[in-house]
This record gives sequence, structure tokens and C-alpha cells, in this order.
Amino acid sequence: MPINLQSVMILLALQLLVFGWRIAREVNGQEPHSFPWVPVPDNVNVASMLAVLYACVLVPVRTLSPIGESFVLAPIGRAVFAAAALLIVAYPLVVAAHYGLWSGTGGGSDVAEKTERRYCSRAEGLVQLIALLATGAVFFQVLQSGS
Repeated sequence: MPINLQSVMILLALQLLVFGWRIAREVNGQEPHSFPWVPVPDNVNVASMLAVLYACVLVPVRTLSPIGESFVLAPIGRAVFAAAALLIVAYPLVVAAHYGLWSGTGGGSDVAEKTERRYCSRAEGLVQLIALLATGAVFFQVLQSGS
């Protein structure tokens, strides 16, 4: 199944949107900690964004011929695209774990009281690990299928 450039750009836009949301929260002081930092799901998102930019934009554009050859992703590009799409779907689940919404320990009261949070809670780490394992499985399955 071919993946067109518009799909790649939509995925990159979603990744930039969620990262911009994180930066806006940090800059506006809406996070309950004494110094700015980027949580685990956002670090994973940035790594995914860079992988998509390289494998799905830079490499295909660099290999286009000047005659007007169409934009085609190599198998590695399709695998990166599929993995990044899964990571952006898992992002809200990991962020919910980051804020303690699954366990009922987070939410609005901690933010209102400006209490200190840990960098990565056990629940957040577990949900992120599950997302990364699923992403790895999807990546290798797409890469192996070659389509």
C-alpha cells in the first residue's frame, strides 16, 4: 500500500501539535514542578518525529529523479510511518498515565495545588513500555512484509 506525502505531513503535523502543546504548558507554568522539563512521552514523540522526517521525507525526496518521479517510500519508510502512527495514537494514553488519570491519583487537584510530580511514574513507564513494544512489533512486521 503506497503512502503519499500528504499522509506523512499530516502525521508530522500531529506530532508537532502535541509537542507544541507540551511546550506551551511548560512556558506558561501550568505544570506542577519547580523547573521546566520534557516528560517521557514527549521525548519519545520527538524521536519519532525525527525518524519520520528522515525516513519519510528527506530520504525519499533526496532519491527523486529530476524527471518527475513520484514520491515513494522504501520499506523502512513505511515501517517508520506505521510505528510513528501507532506512537501518536498511544501518546494520549501515556500522558494520561503521566498525570495519574488511570489510577485516580492525579488530575486537576495536583495542578491547582502545584505539588511536585516525579519525572516518570510507574504507571507511565508501564504504559510507555507497552506502547514501545507494540510499536516495535508493528515496525518489524511492516518491514518484514515489505509492503
